[in-house]
Amino acid sequence: MELYFVGTPIGNLGDITARALEVLGSVGVVFAEDTRVTGGMLMHFDIKASVMRFDENSTRSDVERLLKIMEERGSAALVTDAGTPNVSDPAFRMIEAATLLYGERVKIIPIPGPSALTAAVSIAHFPVLPFLFKGFPPHKKGREKYFDEIAACETAVVFYESVHRIEACVESMLKRMPERECLIAREITKMFEETFRGSVQEVADKMALKGPRGEYVVVLAPKDWKKTKF
Repeated sequence: MELYFVGTPIGNLGDITARALEVLGSVGVVFAEDTRVTGGMLMHFDIKASVMRFDENSTRSDVERLLKIMEERGSAALVTDAGTPNVSDPAFRMIEAATLLYGERVKIIPIPGPSALTAAVSIAHFPVLPFLFKGFPPHKKGREKYFDEIAACETAVVFYESVHRIEACVESMLKRMPERECLIAREITKMFEETFRGSVQEVADKMALKGPRGEYVVVLAPKDWKKTKF
């Protein structure tokens, strides 16, 4: 019995791998964060697959029901709306339940693919190892503490932010670390893809001229890193 965790495009459908398409076309069922989003992707690639919902709101009984279907059909693939499962997306509870229920009878197999995290880190203009990945900031409770921790962190830091909160996010960074070097990438692989580089203050000024659009990845340089002078 195989349970695949499949990376899918974060915007550009051309980024899907041949292996991902092979797996999605051969498994008994696909578990998806949003069946409409995944259904549209599968239709684009002419893949006829049974798709069932699994997301952060799925209960324990939901997970057990889905795993029973996987057991009956022999295999399953799990995908999120975009990117690689378990990177700030629901997934670990499915792995936890599968290993507890089936032990060595189930093979947990990653199918590598796109990730906004690694895409943004790969084009940073400063050293990023080691880095701390913080996922999305809290919406309300704990948000100030979140940015206090980031400002105090000595290493590079990476996190995601939504279009609705990116302006407040930049303001929070400006209050704490205006001179810290950073990269903010938005809409990676999509039509309006854009990257902003410089100090937090410089990036804030550039972004103010553009207005918010799409999903963002923020990469902060190590706390004491300074630009090389050429």
